[in-house]
Amino acid sequence: MTTMNTGNAIISCVVRTGDLKPFLDAGMTTSWLNDKDSGWDGVFDGPDLDVYEMLLAHSTKHGTVMTEEQIRAKIRNLPKDFFGQTRDYNPAELIEQAVMDVQRRLLDNAAEDVNAARKARDIPSAVQTYLDAAQRLSKGIRADGGSFTLLGDPEFDLEAFMAAKPEGVSGVPMGIAAIDDDFGGWQPGMLITYLGRQKAMKTSMMLYSSYYAWNKGHRVLFYSVELDEELLRQRLYGIGAGVNANRFRRGALTDDERDRVYALQERFDNETEYAISKKTAMLNLDDITREVDEFKPDVVYLDGFYFMRDRITRRSAGSNWEANENVAAELKELAMTRRVAVVTSTQVQEKQHNKKQDGIDAATIMGGTGLLKASDLVLGLDKDPSEDELLINCVLSRFKPVDDVTVLWNWDKMELEVKGAGRTERMARVDVSGV
Repeated sequence: MTTMNTGNAIISCVVRTGDLKPFLDAGMTTSWLNDKDSGWDGVFDGPDLDVYEMLLAHSTKHGTVMTEEQIRAKIRNLPKDFFGQTRDYNPAELIEQAVMDVQRRLLDNAAEDVNAARKARDIPSAVQTYLDAAQRLSKGIRADGGSFTLLGDPEFDLEAFMAAKPEGVSGVPMGIAAIDDDFGGWQPGMLITYLGRQKAMKTSMMLYSSYYAWNKGHRVLFYSVELDEELLRQRLYGIGAGVNANRFRRGALTDDERDRVYALQERFDNETEYAISKKTAMLNLDDITREVDEFKPDVVYLDGFYFMRDRITRRSAGSNWEANENVAAELKELAMTRRVAVVTSTQVQEKQHNKKQDGIDAATIMGGTGLLKASDLVLGLDKDPSEDELLINCVLSRFKPVDDVTVLWNWDKMELEVKGAGRTERMARVDVSGV
């Protein structure tokens, strides 16, 4: 009886059917291959690994599966019988086998470490190795037995599905009523982009939105590739407590302002969690995915998409179109698979930005069109450097477009006045309880 080469059989199945999705749904992604502790080497090795990585990269870039001829043109030394496993393998059957192969590899590795620890009479390390192995076995790829939904499922609660939704925002709010009322808030699986020039208040607006979301009870995970944690805290505390961030930075707060900051910190200590990631330089999707899985936020704010690194090309998303396409597609995939809203920001190309026209245009986006294609909503942030007035316009929307609004930012009180949609409304800072 010939033992199945699971990795080779998976590749043969993908090429034969032209469908990579069942294996991606099972977790056999680039992130999985990049995790040294996931046990992927129990499935793919040697040329199998090279070909599967090529299939993933090609699918991400082109949305199609490579043919045998295309693969052989790229890797000329493949054995003649490389695609010889012609039996009509069912993807679910192969995924189940791959799960067992991964578990076997993880158990073998754990057994070696446990034996080494026992020989050294280090029983605590041996026990911890067992615990770590058990945790890894519960993650990674999975055999779900299908990735479809039957509309005729008798357990589906149609009445609850059709139930009237609350008026106003039903998702994670941006914090500007004129936009939230139109769009209904960010929903799980959505990718939202803030597009603007340098110094167009993208970071300030993302921090304001993140604080507003947190204040409404949503778990927030915030990334910035430009500002360190201290500056982010100062701006965030300024927004939450109504304190001038520059006076905060210089240590010139009044006693009343300090009391408001203390009250805000008490809320951060005792209410819904807000996290600022320590990941900054060379940030890639693997970093974000690990922290999303650990922290389980409702919404992720990523300030600086253009500085992210693509895991495939190793290039910056702001300077290379392939990297831009890959990272954008992966962010959308993260939002969908982890059921989390993702809000990011990117810049325009200054030479293409026409200041004779109010608002930001899609054609000015930096680095490529990946974010335009992947995002559910793109908001333009257009600000005159000499003024504190910011125009927010709808660049693209997968749903109902939102009306343009003009934001006046009061830096001293850290509050917004928003004008637009035929009305004027003051968006004062969110109240700090206990003050």
